[in-house]
Amino acid sequence: MNVKKLLDIKVPLISVDIDINCLWDVRDFLLSLVKVYRLFNEKDIEIHRSPSGLGYHILIFKENNPIENFLYRAYLKDDPYRLRFAMDRVAITLLNNTKTLPVHVDLVYEAKRYSRYGKSHFIRKAEINVNKIRDWVRRYKEEPNKVFHEIIEYIDDFIVEQGIQTRYVVYGKVKERDFKIFDVLKKGLEDLGYKAHHIEDPYDSDYRLVKVIVKTKEDVEKVISVMKKLGITRVWFQKRLIKS
Repeated sequence: MNVKKLLDIKVPLISVDIDINCLWDVRDFLLSLVKVYRLFNEKDIEIHRSPSGLGYHILIFKENNPIENFLYRAYLKDDPYRLRFAMDRVAITLLNNTKTLPVHVDLVYEAKRYSRYGKSHFIRKAEINVNKIRDWVRRYKEEPNKVFHEIIEYIDDFIVEQGIQTRYVVYGKVKERDFKIFDVLKKGLEDLGYKAHHIEDPYDSDYRLVKVIVKTKEDVEKVISVMKKLGITRVWFQKRLIKS
């Protein structure tokens, strides 16, 4: 595999796709913004909101080669499946000794969609508090721990500013052979105003997962109480983010 070929290829930009599904995704996104503004000129950076409203596209208009592209995207926490797909595409081309290597290694985005290429009507710019990012960048070298804690404290405010809502997902693990209990559970939760669904346990084929989405911690406690009364003891919940 002649990897040296990649050094001669020019890629017009670096793009990073970060999905926001939980609070730690928000943390990773804010940390990535600090990294981006430390590494690149602000005039070369654009932040876009994904069509789902639950993700962000960081675009850096800096010419690079595929190796640099992959390393920057990994460092900035690009979607790992997207990054792996791009690397696979380049690797297959090299292994097949194809003369023409792919120029656009950012597979999710098309150049024609970028506002820099004159098609801005496809793009929704994200409204980010850039002054806060600049302040973190300025202090990061001297006070990295303090900046990190400020980012953690800012997560809730960021969610509100971006119009993202929180929900709780309650799970209950039930053995497949005992799953007749689901109908009773579903009826009991419906009487309280909740909807229950079930999915296969991806890690254990002998079990199914009951799933209930609720708004508040009080709702979580009520759902867990109903589950435990029916003998479902393996229960937990996660805080998730949804589009407003």
